[in-house]
This record gives sequence, C-alpha cells and structure tokens, in this order.
Amino acid sequence: MTHALRRSIVVASAAAIIGLAGTHASAIAANAAQPTISVEQIRKILEENPEIVINALNKHQQMQNQAREQQLAAAAGPIAKSIIAGDDQVGFVGAPTGKPVIEFFDYNCGFCKRFHSETVGKLVADGNVKVLLVHSPILGPGSERLAELSAAAHLQGKFGAAHDFLIHHSAKDVAEADKLIPDLVAAAKLDKAKFDRALADGSAKKQVAYNSDLSKQAKVSGTPMVYANGRAIPGAIPYETLKTILQ
Repeated sequence: MTHALRRSIVVASAAAIIGLAGTHASAIAANAAQPTISVEQIRKILEENPEIVINALNKHQQMQNQAREQQLAAAAGPIAKSIIAGDDQVGFVGAPTGKPVIEFFDYNCGFCKRFHSETVGKLVADGNVKVLLVHSPILGPGSERLAELSAAAHLQGKFGAAHDFLIHHSAKDVAEADKLIPDLVAAAKLDKAKFDRALADGSAKKQVAYNSDLSKQAKVSGTPMVYANGRAIPGAIPYETLKTILQ
C-alpha cells in the first residue's frame, strides 16, 4: 500500500469514526492525497487492516497526552524550580542531595498511596533520589487535617517518619484524623508538647496553606502529580518509568 493511499485511508476512517457521512469521508480522502478511492474501498481495506484505525487512534491519544504534559510542565516548572532551589516549608524523603523529584499529594488519595508503595519507596532505597512532597489536600477536611499533622511533625524535624506513618492512613474528617495522633506521636517519636503547640497556634496550618498555594500556582488539579527532570506527569508513575525520566 502506498504512503499516499494509506494516508487517505487514515484520514477517511478518522472522519467516519467521528460521525461524518460517507460522502464527506470520501471527499476528505480525495482532498488529502491521490489516488481517490471510494468509501467501499476504504471499508474493505479497513476490514482487512483494522490496525490502521487502532494505530491512528493510539497516535492521537499519544499526541493529546504529550500536549497535556507540556501544559502541566509550563505551569509547574517555575514552582518546581523554586522548591528544588531550597524551600524548608516543603518536606522530603530520601537523599538530601539526591536527584530531585517533586510529588504534589494528598494523604487521602489512593493513587498517592500506591505511588508511595510502588515507586517512592524504591526511589528512596536507591539512595540517590530526593522526593520533595508538597501538600495538596484537595479531598476534604480529613485531608487538610492529615496534612496539618504532618506539618506539625515537620516543624520539629520529623517529616519523614510522620509521612511514612500517615501515608498508610486516611481520614474523612478532623475527628477521624485526630484519632491517629497517639500512634503518630509514637511512630515518629515526636515531642508531644511541641506537636500540640504547632497545631494549636496555627503554625502547622500555615505551612499547609503555603504548600496548598504552591499547588494552586502549579495548576495541580489532581493527585499525585509528579515533576521530574523538567517533565510534569499526572498519576502514579511506575518506578521504572520514573527512573528512565531521571536518567
């Protein structure tokens, strides 16, 4: 099959998929390239070569994903660079001088929990990656409160231990989140008086608000959203994929 004929078929079949009439599809094929072929010929060739349409749709989806990723990177890039340059209001796990990865996350987000268990843990174990974690509590009051508990621990230098505990828990509201406090204090070896004070005086809430503002500036609309090596990718990226991005 010639390149011109294949291109005609792809254009015509795309037109058919979106609901154009057969005569319109024929006209598009004729204008796209020569030779002109009939709708019946197109149908026959597509029946014999269904991968043409599948490949065209896959290519279209790939182009859409790339465009979306570019939009996210343009919005998140300046914020990510400022965080990487140094921001003590953003907690991290992993190597302090490792390759930076930024995750915008919510403790109530199931995909964030999956990303932590399947990807973040392995990155930290590698010993050469620094995962900076930006609170993006978009899933309600429970998310806000869990972020505040994390921030209160962060303010006494215990973010990593607190995060490792909280990422395995969820809470629909403040009361449910606060039930976790005794176990959190024990797991992260927190100074309870300092922890309570950070919650009471608003300093933990202030840090969460700062993180949330970073997320808004980065145009984060869902979690997790990951920024690494100039790329912004939504979703729980597999470990191997992220390792490739970091190379």
